[in-house]
Amino acid sequence: MPNERPLGRPVEPQFDIVAIGASAGGVEALHVVVSALPADFPAPVLVVQHMDPRHKSMLAGLLARRSQLSVKQASADEEIRPGTVYIAQPDAHLLVRNRRLLLTDTAQVHFSRPSIDLLFHSVATGCVDVVLPLEEIGPALVSLVIPATGADE
Repeated sequence: MPNERPLGRPVEPQFDIVAIGASAGGVEALHVVVSALPADFPAPVLVVQHMDPRHKSMLAGLLARRSQLSVKQASADEEIRPGTVYIAQPDAHLLVRNRRLLLTDTAQVHFSRPSIDLLFHSVATGCVDVVLPLEEIGPALVSLVIPATGADE
């Protein structure tokens, strides 16, 4: 089969980054996706989940229990690394520029902070050292939206 790899050979990345956006009700779907990723997953995974900004997020701990990857809450100016899942902090937009994480408290987008739209746009335009038109980025990223009712989903 074309997608199989010989035993013992590392996975060759087909993309540079994975971005996932989920509503507050998307925790179980996030569990399914993150738990299915192999320990040698060759890309960083960035997750934005709409959540109540007044509460501490427990999502990183919940996902870490079922994941073979390192799962952590995103920190400002952190370099993104393959095989790590980064969870947006409550009430902060998660962005990427030059493969480093940015956390901002700029205005809500579609009544949400963190915003799925801003993460996806940032990943599409900020993972490269030069700004490219979206149509020239090609297969450098994978994005997944876990359906809900919000406008940016």
